[in-house]
Amino acid sequence: MNIVRYFIASTAALLLAGFVSSCSTTANSNSGTPNAASATESNSGNPAAAAGAPAGQVQVPLTSSFNLAGIYPDGATFTGGVDGVGFACSSNLLGATQVWGGVTFDIGPSRAGLNVISCQGQTISLPAGNFSKLEMLAMGVNGAQASQHFTVTYDDPSANRTFTQSLSDWASPDNNDGEAQAVAMDYRDPADGTRDDNQYNIYGYSFALDKTHAVSGLKLPNNENVKVFALTLVP
Repeated sequence: MNIVRYFIASTAALLLAGFVSSCSTTANSNSGTPNAASATESNSGNPAAAAGAPAGQVQVPLTSSFNLAGIYPDGATFTGGVDGVGFACSSNLLGATQVWGGVTFDIGPSRAGLNVISCQGQTISLPAGNFSKLEMLAMGVNGAQASQHFTVTYDDPSANRTFTQSLSDWASPDNNDGEAQAVAMDYRDPADGTRDDNQYNIYGYSFALDKTHAVSGLKLPNNENVKVFALTLVP
């Protein structure tokens, strides 16, 4: 009788051990399968994928085109400024980049000298390529600047196109056609290092491009009261 009981107990123990081992193997196999979890981790390491930012935007390099120191850190003293009469934009507010309508713009660095374009009829070189839009951050100073001409040039000169655009003064939005308040600044910096606490604006503009031709440049108006901060090409 003792032999029979021992045989039954041993058999039951063996069966139970086999079942536990089988469950453990299945669990380990499933946990090592790199499916949706690894894909999510991969996307989380990609800022464009995580934020859903449009691909293919090209920020136009403007370092060699900047001809005015118009952005300063709060508390700095200076002469001239963005408007030529002693006021500047704050780098504390603008930072290194701005986003308007899903488009990213590179802002010129403060305390590095020149960081804004004062328009003098010059042509800005654009990265060659076929794009659908040219987006611009700009503003008028010393009053509104009406009917300014911006000419986009292409590799084929017959495709060149001139846009007529009115720009509001940074202190007074006129809501011109083709204009949006892209960057609202809570103050501006006077030349003596203090703060002028009123709202000032940088405006956004969008120029439709001919995607069948490669862009080459943007000719700016001959008006130093028009200030350009950044340009971005959109596919």
